[in-house]
Amino acid sequence: MTIPRSAPQLRELFGIYRDAWRAAGHPGNGTIMMTVAMYCAGDSKEATDTYRESVNRHQRYLADAALDWAAGTTSKDYPNHPKMLEALRKMGHDAMRPLNMVWTGSPTKIIDMITTLHNDVGGFDVASLMSNAWTLPADKAAASMRLFSEQIMPHFKAR
Repeated sequence: MTIPRSAPQLRELFGIYRDAWRAAGHPGNGTIMMTVAMYCAGDSKEATDTYRESVNRHQRYLADAALDWAAGTTSKDYPNHPKMLEALRKMGHDAMRPLNMVWTGSPTKIIDMITTLHNDVGGFDVASLMSNAWTLPADKAAASMRLFSEQIMPHFKAR
C-alpha cells in the first residue's frame, strides 16, 4: 500500500515492486493498493471547497505524527522518509489535486483523475478511499460515497 505521491514516483516504486514480485517467482504483477482522499459532489468547485480543509488538516497531522523523522531519526529501510514527510508537510489539497494525489470533484472529473493516474503509473489494483476526514459532516461523506458508487464505480467495472 502506498500513500499519495507524484505519478513518476509511483511508477518507479510500482516497477520495483513488480520486478521483485516476479523475481521471487510469483505469477502476475502482485497487487498494488493506494490510499487516496476522495470527495465527490455534483460540482467540482463545491467538492474542492468542501474537502480542502479536511485534506489540509490530514496532511498536517500526518506530518506532525512523524516529527521524529524530521528530528534525525533514520532507518536503512526507509532512507527517504524524512524528505518524503517534509514534502507531505508542504503539500496541501490545492497542490495535490492537479497531480491526482487527491480525488475531489464531480463524478466526471474524478473519473478523469483516476483514469489519468492509472495510466501515468502503469496501473494499480485497489484504491482505499479516505472519504470522511476530520470535521466533514457524516451526511456529506455519505452523499459523496453514494455518488461515487453510483456514477464512478460503474465506469471502472471489470470487463
